[in-house]
This record gives sequence, structure tokens and C-alpha cells, in this order.
Amino acid sequence: MLCVMFCVLLLLGMFMEQISIMLLTVPIFFPLALTLGFDPNWFGLIMLLSLESASQRRPSDCCCSS
Repeated sequence: MLCVMFCVLLLLGMFMEQISIMLLTVPIFFPLALTLGFDPNWFGLIMLLSLESASQRRPSDCCCSS
């Protein structure tokens, strides 16, 4: 389930800003992660790392150096 959350964050990160993604996904993913037994601190860390890596992989950035 954590892999699905990570993939959703990566997909959204290609098209949206980080704060917008957090406002959309945290109310859904955080209670789900608590129900599944994840530690809230580690979940927050994984969420921030995935958002940071998603913002580095935007489709518009690959065509900039031509």
C-alpha cells in the first residue's frame, strides 16, 4: 500500500506543486497510514522525500537543454 501512495505522489509531482499535493493527499493518506500501522514520523519523512524526488522529474524539464 505504501508503494501505491508513493506512485501517486510521484505521478502528481510531475504536474503539481508540492504544497498543493500535500493539501490534497495528506488528509487521505495520513489516516490510512495510521490504520495500517505506520509510524507518523517515518510516514512524514517518506512523504517529503517522495515529493522532493517527484518535483525533480517533471516532463517539461527534460526538453530544456537542447
